[in-house]
Amino acid sequence: EYFEFYKLLSESKIDERTLGRMYRAYDQFIVKIVRSNKFFISIGHGDMISQDFYVDLACDYKIVADNTVIHKPYLELGLLPKGGGAYFLKKKLGHSRTYEILLSSKSISAHEALKLGIVNEIVPYERLEDAALKAAQRFAQKPTASLSGIKKLLNYPLTDLEDYLEFETEELLRILRRFQILS
Repeated sequence: EYFEFYKLLSESKIDERTLGRMYRAYDQFIVKIVRSNKFFISIGHGDMISQDFYVDLACDYKIVADNTVIHKPYLELGLLPKGGGAYFLKKKLGHSRTYEILLSSKSISAHEALKLGIVNEIVPYERLEDAALKAAQRFAQKPTASLSGIKKLLNYPLTDLEDYLEFETEELLRILRRFQILS
């Protein structure tokens, strides 16, 4: 679907303003997750594109099924990762490791993601929903003020993320203009 989207994009010569609005809506979604006082648990399974997984990185707790594989199709198209991937990975893994991951064409398995510390838990696919409910129950036992306060501390300063996402969008649009995909 990712490749199909960019193929349709190149055939239709979508205007830059429309694509920019779509990217910025995506950015707003990510910022809302991070800015929210609520605690977010993400779940994922099967083949995931990096863009969707990077949104999961904005969440507070990440559970994936053991069949999860994160693919990076942006490299095949000569694009950049979208969804705050470089921002979140750099915060979690540091500069060098993030470079290595973002520039590698190699997909990331669930077990590799756990080893890297970018997911919190791996479960069999059949237990994914149950694991998410159990995690939610565990976190619901914590004082709400502590959960939201710790989230705020960990996400401070948020303006860096907002600036990063805008920069990411502008760079993607610049690349697409160069490929003459945008009108």
